Amino acid sequence: MIKSTISTLLATAALVSSTCLTPDPSSCSCDMPTAAKNSRTECCPNPHASGIEKVGNIDFEYACGKYPRLYDIAAGLPAATADLCATLCAANPSCAAAGWNPSSRLCHLSTDTSGDTTYRVNSLLLTKTNFISPAHQCEEEVQEAVTKAQETCTREKDALKGELAQCKAASDPACWGNGGANLCTDSCTQQDLLVNGKKFQKKCDFQIDSFVGQELFQPIRDCIQQCSQQSDCVGVQGNPAGTSCWVYNDQWSIQAPRREPGWTLLLVA
Repeated sequence: MIKSTISTLLATAALVSSTCLTPDPSSCSCDMPTAAKNSRTECCPNPHASGIEKVGNIDFEYACGKYPRLYDIAAGLPAATADLCATLCAANPSCAAAGWNPSSRLCHLSTDTSGDTTYRVNSLLLTKTNFISPAHQCEEEVQEAVTKAQETCTREKDALKGELAQCKAASDPACWGNGGANLCTDSCTQQDLLVNGKKFQKKCDFQIDSFVGQELFQPIRDCIQQCSQQSDCVGVQGNPAGTSCWVYNDQWSIQAPRREPGWTLLLVA
């Protein structure tokens, strides 16, 4: 009696642990129906059994007694096993789910993952987990591209706005009046100036050794214009009187500016 009970328990355990999706038909009676046994019952220990198994590199959720609502990709494809039916679905990017009938050995491919809730004997629903349809994936890729383009456009627009503001500042009388002598007055609030595409950083009340630069007996505005047109120019400065300015073309010559009231120094940023 005890021996018989143990045998029954072992048989039941083997039945419950059997897999519905297996490449080896001999390991699952679900894939090898016989006239004497209902293959669906062998594969599905209870009428509403379900689980997740991997076919290739894709996880499929199987549900006993369910089937796809639509057979809109293909219907009646020969498939000797549930594993082969799942493989057919796995190979089709548009396939979201498959229905397999272990009696007829036919496989039906569908884009529908909902599964009919009406119980159907001899039916097995195989659904791809984390399925994304090609159309939806394409929409996501398009939306991602649009978002990136919008972000790039916003950055470029903001940069242009900044350049426009600096260009306006480059012609602002509050800064450039009196030959540029107003650059370091309270009326000129611009710290960075853009002239002919070259950016200058303003340092008021600073001076560098004037003898190492090219001296022009002109207002500092003229030195800035000349510097903006020279690729090797690194900075300019003007004296407090506004009568002379210097153009510097060597980086080493502007390394040690010192504080000197009334002087105006602009370094190429």
